[in-house]
Amino acid sequence: MNSITDFNKLVVNLIEIIKSLITIEKDKLNAVTRNNLEKLNVCIKDEQVQVMKLRGLDKKREKLLNSLGYDGLTFRQIISTLDGDEKNEAQKLFNNLKKATDDFNSINSTVKTAIEVNLHSIDIAIKKLNGIPKDENIAVPLNNGLSGKLV
Repeated sequence: MNSITDFNKLVVNLIEIIKSLITIEKDKLNAVTRNNLEKLNVCIKDEQVQVMKLRGLDKKREKLLNSLGYDGLTFRQIISTLDGDEKNEAQKLFNNLKKATDDFNSINSTVKTAIEVNLHSIDIAIKKLNGIPKDENIAVPLNNGLSGKLV
């Protein structure tokens, strides 16, 4: 028989995987800023392993929520159905999960920016090698979908 305790254990596993991904993203940032392609490749492989774990965990989550009658509900909605200690425990897990996902999104955004900067530098180097004059106002896409000008 599945219970909210099983769901809580699943959330703990999810938080652990996200924390592992945060570590990988930090290593990836270090590799990108030091132009260490070998380390970057290792990070990408490690990341792929964690993503596969996430997919498996998500399938378990779906089955568990369905068996508990919470199919289609968000974590917040599930918390609102609970009482007492179960509610308090679930709320703590929710807060930990939110912090982990916020931390991951922050470092992931930083990594994306660093990669974009490196790609821009590569583009300029290729243009120089091909004898194309450097455009002083090259448009570079920003994470928010807007473009910025580099001078």
